[in-house]
Amino acid sequence: MICGQGGAEWTIAMDILNISRYKKRLPYLACFSAALFSFYNLLQISVFNVISVNLLATFHLSYTQLGLISAVYLLANMMGIIPGGILIDTYSPRLIALLMSALDISASFVIAESSWLSLIILMRFFQGLASAISLLTCTRFAARWFPAQAGTAVGFMVAFALLGGVFANTLFAKMAIVWGWRHAMLFNGAIGTLYFLFMLFFLQDKSTKLAIDAPKEGRRKASFTVKKIIVNSNIITQGIYIGLMNLPIFLFATLWGMLYLKQAYQIAVAQSSFICSLLYAGLFLGAPTLGFVSDKIHSRKKILIASSLLILICVLPLLTGKNLTAPILAVIFFWLGFFSSSPIVSYAALAESAPIYNMSTINSISFFIANFIGMIAQPAFAYLLNVNWHPVYINGIPFYSLDHYRNGVKLLLGAFIVCLIFSFLMKERNNNFDSNL
Repeated sequence: MICGQGGAEWTIAMDILNISRYKKRLPYLACFSAALFSFYNLLQISVFNVISVNLLATFHLSYTQLGLISAVYLLANMMGIIPGGILIDTYSPRLIALLMSALDISASFVIAESSWLSLIILMRFFQGLASAISLLTCTRFAARWFPAQAGTAVGFMVAFALLGGVFANTLFAKMAIVWGWRHAMLFNGAIGTLYFLFMLFFLQDKSTKLAIDAPKEGRRKASFTVKKIIVNSNIITQGIYIGLMNLPIFLFATLWGMLYLKQAYQIAVAQSSFICSLLYAGLFLGAPTLGFVSDKIHSRKKILIASSLLILICVLPLLTGKNLTAPILAVIFFWLGFFSSSPIVSYAALAESAPIYNMSTINSISFFIANFIGMIAQPAFAYLLNVNWHPVYINGIPFYSLDHYRNGVKLLLGAFIVCLIFSFLMKERNNNFDSNL
């Protein structure tokens, strides 16, 4: 009897220990689950770049049409991001993330099987809506589970998510060549199903109630603050900065990169795909690095200024360099990606200083501006390509020379100059953020 009681006590003690270990690991598992959501959405963005040549040939598209189809993703992202922020602030972030993940994965399977261009466009729209939620989920879970290290947590979560872009431009590109783009998209959906199951078990909200977290005055502000947030100049400035600094990703990583390298520099498809993946490799290393350095020097603004200046230097060879080789372009693309990660510092600043009852709404305004810039940049790049272009087609695909691509690269030059100016106008972190609302 005594032995039986001792055994029962031992079992209870082990259960308590296991629960304690699980609770200690839960913050990491929850944030990793949120990062998986963003990983999959970065994969979806880059997949379109990989299969762009296939879509041109399959559906007999022009470059302008391809740019508009790609912009549909960003349009949906832009339309869904502010409502998404409000929903996450109002309801369970876990539930919202799971619902949008299911929609995202289902769209991948439909794209793989569809022969209707209109249906593919609709599915890209749905995937854009899901993408609107993914980054908001990362910033929300990082700030809730790691309030004292929100900046570092966001940096590492986004860095992991960026591996989705690397995967798309390397392994997925090879699968698309060997299996065909439709079979590769089916595999894409299968990957999504696995990560969804992981999220289902480990993506957990941190138990809290608005009535406990926020004082009475905060609850009053939580009811409706969008109008006050919109007129906050620092949020607008950071949104524009984020959007313009992300142009190398919007333009080269998600759509034009492989075509640019192949046509302007006659680089093979596999090698072009690898060079494009270096944009994400740069982002992957830059996000935690710049976030860590900004924490160490206790200044976000200095990192933003330095990144704007250095990325401006990186883009100059693309405008003036002659006979750039694949290794040189690889180095340029890596550093473009590295300094394009500086918006992570802006994300961290907003997440750290925002009140809990408006955190996702505040971030969504900034993300909205950034994605609006990305949405108009892709067709704008296509428009600049067509300046002084006399139609030339090779195997039914429009062909552009290096000079025509340089017209498009001038868009990056102007954007980075604006970023440098705006980085000087930004305010350092304000611990009383909501007092400005």
